[in-house]
Amino acid sequence: PVHGAFNVENAVAAIAAAWSMGIPVSLIKESLLGVTVPGRMETYESSAGEVTAIVDFAHNGLSFEKMFDTVALEYPGSRGKAFNRRKDMGEISGKRADRIFLVPDDPGNEDPQAICEEIGGYIAKEGASFQIRMDRGAAIREAILGAVPGEVVLILGKGADVTMHVGNGNVPYRSDAVYAKEALAEYGNAFAEAATARET
Repeated sequence: PVHGAFNVENAVAAIAAAWSMGIPVSLIKESLLGVTVPGRMETYESSAGEVTAIVDFAHNGLSFEKMFDTVALEYPGSRGKAFNRRKDMGEISGKRADRIFLVPDDPGNEDPQAICEEIGGYIAKEGASFQIRMDRGAAIREAILGAVPGEVVLILGKGADVTMHVGNGNVPYRSDAVYAKEALAEYGNAFAEAATARET
């Protein structure tokens, strides 16, 4: 149930290790069918599947590249939006995303606006545009509600985290998945209402 070719590779390695230890194939299969990892390739859809949101911890160049590869493979022809991080992430997003929102992601003692502007510089070098939002939850909502049918919204960096590292401590954060699910429900309702209005 976990998307991504890299997760298939991980599963194959786990299968080989379990098989070499004499674990029955039926038990291996049963175990893998129930695998979910909070914050890793969590996939959500609006009610009729018009828009997909993927929440993942991806936070460096390699993980960003793998994420965009997965979307290109599993959602061919879809448009994408992405969030987050610095040089590698800025360059990769600038090359591969249609819309980019830069948002706070555990800024610690750094100025989150300055971090976003730094990343934005790398995006701009790729000829892409971006938007900076200081409210991560509101940006997730904006990205999803502004999506067109068939679009995939990648929400990267925090995964299942329920805190935001700010200053020298952590503050509560509702999690990217919560914001994504709420926005997708709102999107689905609006899409259904628009369809009903067109029929009448």
